[in-house]
Amino acid sequence: MKRIIILSIITYVSFFNTNVFSQTKRLNTNTAKPVETFSTQADSIFKCFSDSLKQISIKLHTDAEYGIYNNNKDLLTNPYYYRLFVNPLLYKSSLRNVMEIDTDNNSSKLSELTNDKCLIVDNAIHKFFISLYTQHPYIVHNTDDILEKSGRMREDINTRIDHKVQISDVVKKKELENVIEPIEAISRKPNFWTFSHNISLQLMQNYSNDKWYQGGINYNSMLTRYTFQANYNNKQKVTFNNKLEMNLGFQTNKDDKEHKFKTTEDLLRLTNNLGVRASGRWYYSIQLQSWTQFHPKYNNNSNVVYSDFMSPFESVLSLGMDYKYSKSKFSFNLHLAPIAYDFKYVDRKALTARYGVKGNHHSYETIGSNITATWNWQILKELSWNSRMYYFTNYEKIQVEWENTFNFAINKYLSSKLYLYPRFDDSYTNNNSDAVIQFKEYLSLGLNLSF
Repeated sequence: MKRIIILSIITYVSFFNTNVFSQTKRLNTNTAKPVETFSTQADSIFKCFSDSLKQISIKLHTDAEYGIYNNNKDLLTNPYYYRLFVNPLLYKSSLRNVMEIDTDNNSSKLSELTNDKCLIVDNAIHKFFISLYTQHPYIVHNTDDILEKSGRMREDINTRIDHKVQISDVVKKKELENVIEPIEAISRKPNFWTFSHNISLQLMQNYSNDKWYQGGINYNSMLTRYTFQANYNNKQKVTFNNKLEMNLGFQTNKDDKEHKFKTTEDLLRLTNNLGVRASGRWYYSIQLQSWTQFHPKYNNNSNVVYSDFMSPFESVLSLGMDYKYSKSKFSFNLHLAPIAYDFKYVDRKALTARYGVKGNHHSYETIGSNITATWNWQILKELSWNSRMYYFTNYEKIQVEWENTFNFAINKYLSSKLYLYPRFDDSYTNNNSDAVIQFKEYLSLGLNLSF
């Protein structure tokens, strides 16, 4: 409603000033009256302002629309806005206002930043006069200097007014209540354990008909491998690594009339290693390796067992030092044990001599030295190499094993594995009682899952 009043008054003032200008122009051309002096100009300005306020006062008291009966004060009744009701002058304050701020962009921001209605209306008045100066410059004949020189303008309004009372002193501070509540402290110990699983299922088929020029054996094979690791590392001195390996593979063979399936891979092995940091990558360590197999093994067309669960069973407890090295794509662990205790047990009596147990016994014990090295190398993104080298000697006989698994990753779930396993053991002899080098190899394709 106040904006409507302002726009109405601005329109009235513009119309009024135009008429005054035209009448003044006709008087100057038709009469020979002398030009008004400085004092008479100031008197006419204040007289025009008083007459305009009187007309507004009459309208406010006769028209309830303006809210005079609602106990509302209109900003236009303030003498500060005399510029809207007198002959237009060139006001320096309006020029400074347009030079200092962008009224188009800041007028909306001004209303958001302050609730001072006088300041908002004053800014609108400056905007009006700038528009008047640019669009109707012929209406303006004098500057506001005539008002300042007349001595009728109050100058004390420019005096800075300081607040003697601070708001912080008037507003009553809210006293904080002392609330004592029990605090439950929860202490969570870091988890130094890490667990990992790897499961693979490899399948293979070989077929050739009776007319194949080279002949051959038709068979299907399956190999499952499962590895579980539970490792402890407190990031200071102590490590405790545990690894369980279970491998079991079967193959069909039509030439074997006695057994529908034969085992091709059979391993159950548990490795435990406890280390205490000595210096850098070296650890004092104690390691226990134990292994056997799941299923009995036969030769073709024979019911004679060559090996079975707990026949043999071997466990090596060694004391020494470990060297551990690890990078992003390569990890290496070397266990050097000058003192190692080897325990071998054969449950089947008929197999005791085959595995070096003498006399009417099922087991034997020996003291020697042990070296175990394991490494994992991610050669390429699609190719990795896992290896284990085992060496034991009781200073009379030696046992050496070197397991190598090359994993070719096809995608996230499919892979191909190449397994190479040379082995030498003095305690195992052939029919001629000679120790020989043993070798096993297979290549397979199948499912591989790690988590």
